[in-house]
Amino acid sequence: MNKETRNFLAKLIECRSVHSQGAQIKLALKIIKDEFSGDFMVRELRAAGQPILLLSNVKGNNFDFILAGHIDVVSAQDRDFVLKAKGDRLYGRGTRDMKGPLVTGIYAIRDWLKVDRRQARIGIIVSADEETGGASMKTLLSGRRYRAKFAFLPDGGDENQIIIGQKGFLQLKVTVRGQSAHASTPHEGDNPIEKAMVLYQHLHKKFPAPRHQADWRTSVALTKIESGDCLNQVPDRATAWFDIRYVQAGHRGQIIAEIKKYLGKKGQCAVVAENGAFIIEPKNIYLHKLAAAIKQVTGRPAKLVREAGTSDAVFFTENGIPAALFWPRGGGVHQVGEWVGQKSLERFYQIIYSFLDNF
Repeated sequence: MNKETRNFLAKLIECRSVHSQGAQIKLALKIIKDEFSGDFMVRELRAAGQPILLLSNVKGNNFDFILAGHIDVVSAQDRDFVLKAKGDRLYGRGTRDMKGPLVTGIYAIRDWLKVDRRQARIGIIVSADEETGGASMKTLLSGRRYRAKFAFLPDGGDENQIIIGQKGFLQLKVTVRGQSAHASTPHEGDNPIEKAMVLYQHLHKKFPAPRHQADWRTSVALTKIESGDCLNQVPDRATAWFDIRYVQAGHRGQIIAEIKKYLGKKGQCAVVAENGAFIIEPKNIYLHKLAAAIKQVTGRPAKLVREAGTSDAVFFTENGIPAALFWPRGGGVHQVGEWVGQKSLERFYQIIYSFLDNF
């Protein structure tokens, strides 16, 4: 990793660009704008009330290739907002997810475009709310206002793994009503906490949990329960939150119908957040050009895989732009000790450069 890229990444890592820190979000976007405004045309946009940067080498919204990423991160301790090196690893919040890959990708595109007679029309979209649902990217791309032959997001997979599919994402808030009672006489009440657990077991039976990452099936996770005001009282209601990752579009409606049937008139089911499923045709020509670039640089073939997580990639495919994901080797995403490999970042740069050479 060259000194220019590392110093710029260190500056960006210092930005505490979590969702609640609006000023830090703006600062991170300004740092990118100031660094690359001499190399690209910069458009400062807003979508869904959130700021977005669009860097490009052409006017208009019609591109050959789009690199898309985000500068928002999840919360971390103070020490995680300092870039630290230990051996080949760079540690810090956002080193892998995804300030490190995003910065490296922008530099690769910048350097590629500096060569004489480059004709490709390239756009770089930088959002700031992916970690909280990606509404800005969804809104920006809606109605097919942007066009491209291919989009790439460094937000999943691995150095030799390209993500070509992700599950649909659905979060539900379910309110279960019961009958309050003194805790010493629970038979006089109707415990909504127990009813919420019965509902979860019912859904879990219909949609058993995957046994491992490659076990491609719909999952239902109970992630949060709130109920009651005091320890010696059976409450009259409970609220449960479910996180559902579905592999078939029909499962979305089926799960909501099952919940509403169980609740009857004694409860409510509301959608908190959702994204559709992401998929790209495995025979896409640009997907295979990317795989060829990975093999050329790493010496190992790229695997086309699916993963349970979700990303902004679905917003591209929903609007007619084929997309794929892969990023450098690293670990600890959303955890203490998040890291990315410096040599892998260098290869990542070379892969993007090689991909554009053969685009």
